[in-house]
Formats: sequence, structure tokens, C-alpha cells
Amino acid sequence: MRRRFVLAALVGALVIGASGCTATSSPTAPSIASPRPTGAAAASPGPIELPADPRVYFFGDSWTNGATAAPGRGFPFVVSRSLGWTTVLGPDNSGAGFVHTFNTNHALFPEAAAALAPVDADLIVLEGGLNDKPGPLTHFWDRVALTVQTLRAKAHGAPLVLVGPASPDGTVPEGLSAIDFEEAGVAQQLGIHYISPLKEGWFNPTNVDGLIDPTTVHPDTAGHAYYAGRLAADLQRFVTTRRGTATPEPTTTAP
Repeated sequence: MRRRFVLAALVGALVIGASGCTATSSPTAPSIASPRPTGAAAASPGPIELPADPRVYFFGDSWTNGATAAPGRGFPFVVSRSLGWTTVLGPDNSGAGFVHTFNTNHALFPEAAAALAPVDADLIVLEGGLNDKPGPLTHFWDRVALTVQTLRAKAHGAPLVLVGPASPDGTVPEGLSAIDFEEAGVAQQLGIHYISPLKEGWFNPTNVDGLIDPTTVHPDTAGHAYYAGRLAADLQRFVTTRRGTATPEPTTTAP
């Protein structure tokens, strides 16, 4: 039986000074080329209640895929073990984003989501945006919204949490700030929760040396554990899980 809640000491060590960032925040706009929808934003997202022993689907780039971490110790698995969830890991989208990919063998997020079979999950965690820095961001808003809507449709309307990019060198360049702003806006427009590692300063000049592998420029095993602790703490602010009997060990199955 896995633990169903993050131990207070563990989370406290990882998230001192952290504050949650959801779709209700109103960030200051950087220079953006992406067109904005003119309709009214959806209502602010409410709490998410998961059934006992929930299946949580993680979809994202190489960070979600656990690049550089030891096997089974990428952040999706660490989060799930701490919260009593079963991990369902999506396709390997390493190098890809919503509008740009560094790996031509991997489709952009909207197309990768559209190609999925039906997803059996109680919650979706969608992470990405770092690979979109080269742009163009002209249709970034629409592409993020399409990915969110497609994933939710594949999972029969399951709730979705959008997680923005983190900075592997601890700085916040304008292009990455623009991507973070856009994703926050999409979340607000669609009425879903948004978590911003950039705004919360998960990776910064004071800690990257011990968390980011200088060769791969990805979190190492310790970095994934740290990322998972920050993410789990934010998720617990609005996600609750009903108590069950026993929860199976996290799996790596994907639809």
C-alpha cells in the first residue's frame, strides 16, 4: 500500500516559500503576437476531487518523460507515489511543444494528442512550453487550447491541470515569460487550474547547480524529486483524493 499523502517534512523541505499559481491569477502581459479570443473567460476552477486509487495521465515533453532521471524516478512517478496515485505516462514527446519541435520524429502536442486512443484517467497533468521558445508564437494560444480540449475529450471530460515551463538555467528570458503568460491566459479562459514553475521560482540561480544536469540541461534524479515535491504541494491545494483500500504500484502504461 502506498502512502496517500506527502509527508509534511518532505514537502516542507521542498516547498518552503512556495505559493500556488492557478488560472485565477492575472499576470502582466509581455510582448505577445498570439491572437486572443474575445469571449468571456470561464468561471474560476474549483476543487478537484478524485476517486480512491485514481489513475492520473501525464502528458508532456522530455521533462514529463523523465529525461536524465533514474528509471521510474521521473517526476510523474514521484508525484504519484507520494499522493497515492497510479501513473499513466503518455507518449514520448521529447523535444516537442505546442508550436515547435526540436525532434522531427515527435509530433507537436495538438497532433500527438489527437492521435491518442481513448485515455482511461481520472485526472490529466499537461506539462510543456519550454520547447516552444523558438516560436513562432502567433498561434500559440490556440494550439495550447486545442491540446487541452483534445486531451480532455480523449479522457471523457476528465479534469486537467496545465503546468507551464520551468527554466533549466534559473533565468526567466522574455520568450519563456511570454509562453508562461499565454498558458496562464488559456487556463483562465478555459476555467482550468494553472501552475507556473516560473512565477514560483522553482529553479533559480541559487539551486540549479544541484538539480539540473549540465550536460543534458534537464533535471537529474534529485531535480525530478525536487520538481515533484513542488508540483505535489501545488496540486494538494486544490486536488483531493477519496480514501480507498489499497492502491497498485504506479504503472507506465499508456493508451
